[in-house]
Amino acid sequence: MLLCAGMAQAAPWIEPGDLRMRHSLQVLSDQRSLHVPLTTWPVMWVGVSQSLAQRAVFSAATSDALDYVQFERGYKERDVVRSELTLAASGSSTMLRGFSAQPREELQAGIAIDWVGDVFAASLSYSYFDDPEQDTKKQRFDGSYLAGNVGNWVLGAGAIDRWWGPGWQSSLILSSNARPVPSVWVSRKAPSAPEWSWLSWVGPWQLTLIAGQLEEERFVPEAKLLGARLTAVPLPGLELGFVRTAQWGGVGKSESARSLGKLIIGDSNEVGEEVGNQLAGYDFRYGFAAGGVSYGLYGQLIGEDEAGNAPSKQVGLIGVDMATRWWNGSQRWFLEGVNTSARDFEADPDFNVAYEHSQYRSGYNYRGRNIANTYGSDATAYTLGIIQFFENGQNLALLLTDATLSRDGDSVAIRHQRDPSVRPQIPVMRQPLFHGVLRYERPGLGGWLAVQLEYTDQPVVLPRDDIPEKWQVMGSWRYRF
Repeated sequence: MLLCAGMAQAAPWIEPGDLRMRHSLQVLSDQRSLHVPLTTWPVMWVGVSQSLAQRAVFSAATSDALDYVQFERGYKERDVVRSELTLAASGSSTMLRGFSAQPREELQAGIAIDWVGDVFAASLSYSYFDDPEQDTKKQRFDGSYLAGNVGNWVLGAGAIDRWWGPGWQSSLILSSNARPVPSVWVSRKAPSAPEWSWLSWVGPWQLTLIAGQLEEERFVPEAKLLGARLTAVPLPGLELGFVRTAQWGGVGKSESARSLGKLIIGDSNEVGEEVGNQLAGYDFRYGFAAGGVSYGLYGQLIGEDEAGNAPSKQVGLIGVDMATRWWNGSQRWFLEGVNTSARDFEADPDFNVAYEHSQYRSGYNYRGRNIANTYGSDATAYTLGIIQFFENGQNLALLLTDATLSRDGDSVAIRHQRDPSVRPQIPVMRQPLFHGVLRYERPGLGGWLAVQLEYTDQPVVLPRDDIPEKWQVMGSWRYRF
């Protein structure tokens, strides 16, 4: 077992990966104790702190959630410079990833050092991977960033994980499934409501814009990843999201102002003159509480094409969740379904459309993994999740997924894989499977221990080989100092 760079928490924002933190924030929101957007990760600490400060009284149903959020916030405010060390090992790199943080390779090593000031914040995160399976990058700086405040805006550069959408197990447009793409970005620091009276109904809102650099070893080398996400909370418990991403430019493609302008206004799909590979869509979540129990309904629709100035050839995600307080702790229950076959809701599915493209033939992938979701194109997946958060700080999660991957048994991205060092996480054949995850986390050895057991009822056949083990075990230990 070696050292690995874990999820750095000493930052002006809350990064994706901590299930207890996400559960706690959602409970506070559903119980009407928090009024900020929560489906665009990272979530800014300023907005959370300001919203909680406006509440004078909290109900008993929010006590555990509030304690954890305040504990994490207190840690961030205690010192200016913080460091984090993590040990991790795994039987092999997992193909199916969700919201929770997991090791990316078998043996990993690293350290993260963060500095947070009044105006600037920075993190240097170094990782070493022994004999990596997915690519040959033994040394990585994923998680590093430099950011600064300009008024109520945060400008940053680096490679940080993101999760755009309400799903607990998947996102259809941007998630932490792939390694973080090196990017520059701008986002609002505090998601306060508009001051103009005629826009006050919008409620707290958040806007994030990113421009990232994809890898060189792809069909269109050095293509750019552009993204924009706007979320708003017009009513307590109701969050609406509008999102758009595009692969644009790269070697052999125009990167002129005219090309970018056509992409921005959506004039980019004319046959023979396509200037980008775009995704766009909407999502929502509505949560409410009754009798100390909170409930949520959420969904996401993402289009792979454009028709009538609106996304078309859509893929979808739908889910329900519930938070309870039983058995000396709190629980999160969710049932989530995802379908990544284009137009499967309205007609016969269009295979090899979602996350594929006639010109950007490496697909909507970064270093072999789908930028949006772990299941990739032309898949269906249904996940039941049960997570127990004990009062003593321990967590126990059970995730059961019934999925069919690569329903037509084909992929444009596989046929145009350009980097021989990358092992694409794309099935080469139709792959029905059952996937189960049991994850246990607790304080230990002065830090934080996590052990995860995975079961897959049959090997997932990948382009070069398969994952023969039905059972996989991984473990990690994170220490803050």
